[in-house]
Amino acid sequence: MVVIVCGALLAGCDGGSDPTTSAATASVTSTSPAPTSSSSPASSSSTSASASESATSEAYVPVKPKFPKGAKENSEAGAVAFVEYYWAVVNYALTKPDAEPLIPISETDCKQCDQYIILANDLLSKSERFAPALLSVSTTSIVAWTSKDVRVKADLLLLESWRLSSSGEVRDKQDSEKASFLLRPTWNGFEWKMKVIGDLG
Repeated sequence: MVVIVCGALLAGCDGGSDPTTSAATASVTSTSPAPTSSSSPASSSSTSASASESATSEAYVPVKPKFPKGAKENSEAGAVAFVEYYWAVVNYALTKPDAEPLIPISETDCKQCDQYIILANDLLSKSERFAPALLSVSTTSIVAWTSKDVRVKADLLLLESWRLSSSGEVRDKQDSEKASFLLRPTWNGFEWKMKVIGDLG
């Protein structure tokens, strides 16, 4: 099976070096509420969804996340809020689909970010989408904080979801599982952008 959220990162995901190198460990942690629905797709044959699966997927309506006020701050809490917002945008981008919201919050050299943008555009070009939600953030915490190095660990719930054609035909399906990522957002003087995303497994 292929986990889309992780699988889209395989080309460049190594989690980075030791997150505590040349940086003090910080204690800012955020716990997000449990998801109402979510998932991550794995490959399967092109078959029609069952009646219950189809009903659940068709009923899911992605909502574009609002940029949180806290993510406008150059602080540990601001970095955590931005990371949580980034994942919310990834989920929206792949379930709408719509890559546009990902572009302004991603550094141009973030290869992993590009994979999500490419996937969202591919879905749009084929009139496909994922449903219901692909992921939910469980916890986020600062693991490194210096003027030159900010690293945030994010634990995600990758939830059961289907890649659907415009007619509701199932293209891919993924079972739920847990995954952890090490992310490196950067502050450019007035806003956060995503620089590196590493899969910690």
